[in-house]
Amino acid sequence: MARLHLAVTDSSTTSNKKFAKSFLGARFRSYFSSMMAGREENYRPPEEIDYFEWKALLDSVENAANPYVMVDLGAGYGWWGINAAAALKGRNASARARIIMVEGDANRYEYLQTAISDNPFPGISFDLVQAAVGVAAGTDWFYTGRTKEWGGQRLMLEYHRDLLLQGREEHVRREGEILKTSDGYELVQVRVVPLEEILADSSYVDLLDMDIQGTELEIIQAARELIREKCRRLFISTHGDEIHADLLTLLTPDWDLVASFPPHAIVETDVGNVQLLDGVQHWITRR
Repeated sequence: MARLHLAVTDSSTTSNKKFAKSFLGARFRSYFSSMMAGREENYRPPEEIDYFEWKALLDSVENAANPYVMVDLGAGYGWWGINAAAALKGRNASARARIIMVEGDANRYEYLQTAISDNPFPGISFDLVQAAVGVAAGTDWFYTGRTKEWGGQRLMLEYHRDLLLQGREEHVRREGEILKTSDGYELVQVRVVPLEEILADSSYVDLLDMDIQGTELEIIQAARELIREKCRRLFISTHGDEIHADLLTLLTPDWDLVASFPPHAIVETDVGNVQLLDGVQHWITRR
């Protein structure tokens, strides 16, 4: 599988740029997101909503193998993978890691490459895959656009696929290489890779972090045994109550559950009540 391998050691091109920073010191250019745009140099995005993902990431670093291995599906502009590297280096300056980040949106993939160049970590190898994760290799339609203010990029929903197959052009129409929908979305063809390919050359994974906007259940169903064999910790953003419940049923026999809250829940934490958007599931292996 084609990957871009980056081991960044120089960030001299980052002067005179505005960055949003995490509490670990990882920095991201403010133009990546409307939430960050126009902010001051030391602006930090809100982090409380991601309380449980931070816990999963930091726990994985605390219990890391050497080298640490993380797989980030739906990596966006690299927030979680780069913060994992920052956490690891903050804990052990000589630590090594391999962080695999998969992103299907072309604009976000470009941001991802830029973010890695802005965050040099000696001993950290970033493997980037420009693709969507799917059940089978090939190509498929993928929602794209509105990169700065929307995070719902994913493979085509079945109701749009059915409308396309039915020739319902009043709902889904082709414009060159793009599909446009009557409800305001655009789709482009992207490469699709199965999780088996992504994990093929990793003997273990300290953290599999998955935010793939509603395809998480089918991906885990298709690769359940491989995930159980290789992955030590899972963090899954869930998108829909039914998906959340079905994943609990699917994973409970083989995994220990650390945290589970459905989408849009209000959850009490040690930083106060947190209003979730996506659901969260955090699992650790029983091996």
